[in-house]
Amino acid sequence: MRASGTWPERGTVLLIGADGQLGGELLAALTAHGSPCRAAARHPPRADWLAVDLADPGATAALVSAERPAVVINAAAYTAVDRAEDEPRQAMAVNAHAPGVLAQACRDIGALLVHFSTDYVFDGASARPYVETDRPAPLSQYGRSKAAGEEAVLRSGCAHLVFRTSWLYTPGGHNFVATMLRLFQGSEPVRVVDDQHGCPTWARPLAEAVAGLLAERDARTLEAHRGLYHLCAAGATSWHGFAAAIRARARPPARAPLYPIRSAEYPVAARRPARSVLCCDRARERLGLALPGWLEQLDGAMPEFNAARADAH
Repeated sequence: MRASGTWPERGTVLLIGADGQLGGELLAALTAHGSPCRAAARHPPRADWLAVDLADPGATAALVSAERPAVVINAAAYTAVDRAEDEPRQAMAVNAHAPGVLAQACRDIGALLVHFSTDYVFDGASARPYVETDRPAPLSQYGRSKAAGEEAVLRSGCAHLVFRTSWLYTPGGHNFVATMLRLFQGSEPVRVVDDQHGCPTWARPLAEAVAGLLAERDARTLEAHRGLYHLCAAGATSWHGFAAAIRARARPPARAPLYPIRSAEYPVAARRPARSVLCCDRARERLGLALPGWLEQLDGAMPEFNAARADAH
C-alpha cells in the first residue's frame, strides 16, 4: 500500500461500473474532488473509458495489473434481484467471484479496494438495526452472491473498505423513485408493500462521502481502518412509506391513489428481508462518515426527478 497521501498523476482511481447509478455519482464526486480517475464499464459509452467484463476473471485482473491504480472502486454489480433466482451463476460470477479477483489483484499491486454491498445479505428478522458483526443470512440468490463477495474481499488480505448500503436510487437511473413517479401519473391505483423496512439512500450523498474520504485521508490511514462498514441514509421506512413520500413531492401532482399491501399480496421470485435497517455508527466513529436522513435526501433528489420527467414530456 502506498504510504503517501499524494495522488499519482495517472491511474490513481480505477472506477469499475462507472456507468451505473452509484458509479456515475462516484465519477462526478471524484472529479469534483480533483482525484484522477479512470472509468471502466462493461460497455464503455466513451472512447476514453476502459472496457471490463467482471464475468471474465483473467481480463479483470489484467486490467488492474496494467493500470496499477492506488485505489480500485468496485461499483458494479448484478442487481436484478428476481432474475438472479433463475441466473444464480451469472449473479455469483459478478457479485461473488469478481470481487475476489479484484481483491487478489489489489493485494498484488498494493492498492486499496473499495467495494459496495447490500442490506439484502440479512434475513430481516432482527428487531434492531443490523451492525457489522451480525451474521449474514441472505434469503435470495442475489443476497447470497453479495454475501459471498463481501467474504471474498474481507478474507483476501488486501487493503479494503467494504460499504453495505440500502435501497439505492438516483435521478436518471432505473429505480423505485422513477418507477413510482411513472405509476403515479397513471389512473390505476398503486399498491406497495408496507411490511418491508429499510433505509432509502440517494446515491449522490453516498458517493460524495466516499470520494471525500479518498481525497482527504492518506493511504496509510485508510489501510489502518480496513474493514466492513454500513453506510446509508439515517432513519428507516417501509416501501409504502417511501412511496407516500415520493407521491407527496411529485410534480405535477400525482393522480393515482396509493394503497398499502402485504408482501404476500405481491408475489415475486426472490424473498426480501422484512426489516433490513442498518446501523451506521461504525462508519461515523471510525471514518467520520454519516449521511443525512432519508427524507432529507429525498427532498434533495426530487427536484431533479421532477425536472427530468418534465423534460421528457
